[in-house]
Amino acid sequence: MNRPEFSDNFDKRYEQFTKEVCEERRHFFSDETLTFLEDLYAYIESGSDNMFSFEKGFPLYRARSHVFDVIKNTYISTPYTNENMKPVSNIRSEGRFNSYNTNVLYLAFSPEIAISEARSDTLAPVSVGEFELSREVKVIDLTKSVGASHYFFRSKEDDALATLGSILSRPLDNQHNRGRSYIPIQIISEYFHFEKGVDGIIYNSQFQGSESNVKDHKIDPKHQDKNICLYDLSSAECKSVDVWKIEQRINKVRRNH
Repeated sequence: MNRPEFSDNFDKRYEQFTKEVCEERRHFFSDETLTFLEDLYAYIESGSDNMFSFEKGFPLYRARSHVFDVIKNTYISTPYTNENMKPVSNIRSEGRFNSYNTNVLYLAFSPEIAISEARSDTLAPVSVGEFELSREVKVIDLTKSVGASHYFFRSKEDDALATLGSILSRPLDNQHNRGRSYIPIQIISEYFHFEKGVDGIIYNSQFQGSESNVKDHKIDPKHQDKNICLYDLSSAECKSVDVWKIEQRINKVRRNH
């Protein structure tokens, strides 16, 4: 597989792939789509620092907002149990990397990012579970940046991965478009897991952590604003739960000219 050639043609091939799986074939793929998925994995596998492993015991975090008790007119203060910090079975929802009603484990590398991803009400207590990997996991890092540093300091061969990373971290707040927009990423995710034996995917968060949080929790700075999706729910276990509270919420906005 020629990396520069794949990167040059990625946008066109991804657009064709998206059109097919969203508008033509959802479950029975054409040879072109199967070849695209195979080439994409080969492209990622052949790059530097795209695939690596985390050892057993590596810490990760997940947050859940507390429920509001309408009878008592206050939020329930009791923290979630370790068991309840995992996804609820048959919740009948879908996510960026999981299809409808298929459970995966979404975690963050820091408590701060986990809380932000929970999108809790400002006054709501938030249970933050510290997880540990129960075994070594093999993951794909899809967090390449498309910022100025990418264009000035990275080779053309990395453009496809940077583009894909941007697609993965794009916020999808429109409920009407979310299901359709998730389809291509869910298919890529399932292909990596079931066909290639990948345990998870690292992707960028749309939120930003703080340097103090990194220092307090001994987090590698390169992971502070990142999330991870693990396909096997048993690959990480919650070891402890603390209750946090949002003290200040800051929105980053710009004028749309």
